[in-house]
Amino acid sequence: MERLFDRYLFAEDVLDALRSHDGLDSEVRDMALDIAAKHGNDALLLFRQGWSVVIASNDDVDAYETARRKLNAAHLTVQDSAGFLTGLGVAEYRLYRFDAALRYLNQARENELIKSPVRFVRNAPEDKKPTYPVRIAFRAMTLHQLGRANEAKEELSLLREIQKDLGWKHYADVERVLREAEQTLAG
Repeated sequence: MERLFDRYLFAEDVLDALRSHDGLDSEVRDMALDIAAKHGNDALLLFRQGWSVVIASNDDVDAYETARRKLNAAHLTVQDSAGFLTGLGVAEYRLYRFDAALRYLNQARENELIKSPVRFVRNAPEDKKPTYPVRIAFRAMTLHQLGRANEAKEELSLLREIQKDLGWKHYADVERVLREAEQTLAG
């Protein structure tokens, strides 16, 4: 079974391989299916693999779609993770599905605020508690793509404030998406 999980990334693919394996008798197959179903997906591995693709702006739609599948599987395994929801939002943005992107990014923001209402900017108004900078950048770009220019500019301003206030400049992902967001909103 370990080799099947090494060979196939998704638990559903392992289950399909077991179902179609001609060399297993029904009792062994049923036990293997039960074990594989309980094993499930490795959410963190799927997230890392999906995130590394969607965070890069390279216009590879097939790679983005595969990454979205990975991120969705991770999300279905750990449904209330703000990080996994952010990953899904970024994937949807890369696939030009802006309504879905905004829905996931907003849900990620809400989940994070409920679990850890931390204000990243010292003087942020109480009703505008900012969250993860990459999420803010993609919200800004998504809002821009949806024609909501003023909201997009507000998000970009918030992102710049967070970047300046907390020194996120040492994080390559944050710097890269800040530049991408600035270029997107300028264009």
